[in-house]
Amino acid sequence: MRMTPRTLVFRRQEKTIGGGIKTACIAWEKCAINFTVDEALAAAKPPPRTARIDNWLQQHLAEGPLPQQAIMEAGTRAGFSEDQLIHAKKRLGIKPHKGGLQEGWYWSLPDNDKGRNWKAAKL
Repeated sequence: MRMTPRTLVFRRQEKTIGGGIKTACIAWEKCAINFTVDEALAAAKPPPRTARIDNWLQQHLAEGPLPQQAIMEAGTRAGFSEDQLIHAKKRLGIKPHKGGLQEGWYWSLPDNDKGRNWKAAKL
């Protein structure tokens, strides 16, 4: 039986030394963890940009459908381009619905659009 060595844990902290100079130092934690190096490195990686956009769009539509124009404006303010939002819409399986002849398009998550009264959707 092969044992995984325990991994020591440290944190980088800011420390002020003589003369008010700020520098970085290492503070070791008191306990070790049972992660491999590969597991620890994988956990430290930020999610890919597509995951951040997908999560943002899912959270934005969690309460129900919203007008496409409002989504695009909020997405732009959040730092996403319209093309990125459209690609996220496709990845999440969002099918836009027309609100009516005088209204624009609405987006909703696939599990939130069954039996939806699109004219009563939140604006």
